[in-house]
Amino acid sequence: ATVIDPPGPAALPGLYAINAENRYNLNIRNLGARGAQCGMMLVNVDYSKFSGDSVAENGNHGIYLLTGSDSNTVSNNIASFNVSFGIELDNASGNTLTGNTAHSDTAIGIYLLSSPGNTLSGNTANSNVDAGIYLSSSSGNTLSGNTANSNSGSGGIGIDLYLSSNNTISANTVNSNATHGINLSQSSANKLTGNTAGSNAVSGI
Repeated sequence: ATVIDPPGPAALPGLYAINAENRYNLNIRNLGARGAQCGMMLVNVDYSKFSGDSVAENGNHGIYLLTGSDSNTVSNNIASFNVSFGIELDNASGNTLTGNTAHSDTAIGIYLLSSPGNTLSGNTANSNVDAGIYLSSSSGNTLSGNTANSNSGSGGIGIDLYLSSNNTISANTVNSNATHGINLSQSSANKLTGNTAGSNAVSGI
């Protein structure tokens, strides 16, 4: 696969391996993006597909969808060893994330911020320093069949919800995390069914 590694330090603001703004119907697949501040910076990108890509060792994000990036499919990507987040959705809705692996990121594997109505299924978010999957101010999402194990650090949570309501969380596996398997903070009316939470240091759910 082609690997894009732009010149300059990974901490350099505005250094992106792949950058798209105000686009739709993109198809980005089987690429590598590393050594940038952000592997993929996607601003107001809709109805696009991102699959089979590897985003690693970036100074902030691996894959970052923000500001109205809606109705995209992000599938079978690997986001690892990024300094902050493997995959983040920020003010992005109606996206499908499936079959992605986000591991060994310094903060969070998969992060939804102010992002409603997304579907996360069959993703693996293991061995991140803070949380595997984190929802903040994000409601009406569906999380099913994901695995978030062995997340460490002071957070160390498999699936963490903060100010996030009316989400459906089903058939996920959250084992051996440093604190909680599934944690709900100031989050109401969520539906949890059929999840497996074992050997977490503080609590399963």
